[in-house]
Amino acid sequence: MRHPDAVSSIFYIVTPPTLLSRLQGWIRNFADLKGSIGLILFWPAICALLIFVLLRMSDARVAEDQKQLRENAYKDVASLSRAYAQYLTRAIEQIDQVSMHVKYDWEKTDGHLQLEDLRRSGLFTARFFDTVSILRADGEAASSITSDKSWNKHAHQLLNDAFHFHQNNNSSALRISLPAAGSTDMHQKILFTRRLDSADDSFGGIVVILVDASYFSDFYDEQMLNKMGLLATMTFDEQIGIVRIGEHATTPDGAPLIQQLSLSGSAGTGYFSGKEHFTDHLGRFVGWQSLSAYPIVAITGLSEQELRDSHQQVWQANAANTRLIVHLLIGFAVIAAVLSARLAWRKQQAKMVRDTYRLATEATEDGFYMVNAIYDTAQHIVDFEYVDCNSRGASFFGLNRKELIGARLSTLQETDYFNILMEIYSKAMASGYYEDEYKIPEKSPLNMHWARRRLARSGTGLAVTIQDIS
Repeated sequence: MRHPDAVSSIFYIVTPPTLLSRLQGWIRNFADLKGSIGLILFWPAICALLIFVLLRMSDARVAEDQKQLRENAYKDVASLSRAYAQYLTRAIEQIDQVSMHVKYDWEKTDGHLQLEDLRRSGLFTARFFDTVSILRADGEAASSITSDKSWNKHAHQLLNDAFHFHQNNNSSALRISLPAAGSTDMHQKILFTRRLDSADDSFGGIVVILVDASYFSDFYDEQMLNKMGLLATMTFDEQIGIVRIGEHATTPDGAPLIQQLSLSGSAGTGYFSGKEHFTDHLGRFVGWQSLSAYPIVAITGLSEQELRDSHQQVWQANAANTRLIVHLLIGFAVIAAVLSARLAWRKQQAKMVRDTYRLATEATEDGFYMVNAIYDTAQHIVDFEYVDCNSRGASFFGLNRKELIGARLSTLQETDYFNILMEIYSKAMASGYYEDEYKIPEKSPLNMHWARRRLARSGTGLAVTIQDIS
């Protein structure tokens, strides 16, 4: 069986003596301060509460800013989509009127209209007119004005669907064909067509107006949509046509949309995640507005990342200020706890000294007193008050400690003897020390005949020792 001292020996070997003594000292100090734990932890607890409240307020402020950012984003895209819809309406109305003019002149001249004549009169001078052409009922071009040399080569392929549509539908309404998102070259054109009627109201051909897609995307303004905003058009059957994100109408490798945007209602707003909808993986707040006169939906969008970046500097500054305040509170809590612990420890030490002093004074036959000087308005000592004593000292006056403490020298002595004591006590206050042996007067309350008296100044009072030497 292992000897009990073996464990202590092993622990002593493993733990260095200095560390062991420190550890034991810490344990003793902690045991001494157990009664003051509340005082020591008061300021750390207050600081912890303040830090908690501060962090919650900081998080709430950021959350409120983000909520406000989203609300403002939805308002902005709704307003921008309405403005874009008005822009598209005016642009399409201009082309609609031009096509009506060509139709009217063609039918009035019985199919002998030359578009060059209209151009010379200033009808097709706007920069956005890429091609204007008239096709007869047999599909052959009767008259054309174009800035694209490859027009004749691609015309049949581009106009096939529109030609058959008007051939089979007796409607003079303007037909709009948006380019497919991501298309290039000749297919990056907006096709406007209108049916022409012969004198007997039979199919007489079509008017063709080809406009560059940039005509619809020139509405883009970086001041309103930022660098990665969205501008798009969509038909009522949810086929996305023109798409512009930032400076580019389409991405170099194809459409900027991963999937079609599902928009409900004639107008509205919504959020579309980047991973599911956009090739750049940037989520966007999107607003849409249907044109009242044409089957087109105007779409605008703002990049969430750009909106957040515009607020990020403010959020980072707030976070830095919050961290600074938290660090200051932690530092204050540590300092306050240390100072409180030191104060509690000193109070504990003072209490131990008082207790030791009490044990020492109570175990002797001498009387010990602590008296404080009482001054008048002129700063002259006029009396002394008993603030502490031992039981033996109180018994000299025929009192107990509680009865003596708080009593004044003047209330315990006759006037004549009080004046004598005041002179002696005042000398002790002035010189710092006084000692003598004296016979107790008959009128003194002290229950003895001869006494040795020692007075020593202590702070604002005197420490008085009276020994019975009768």
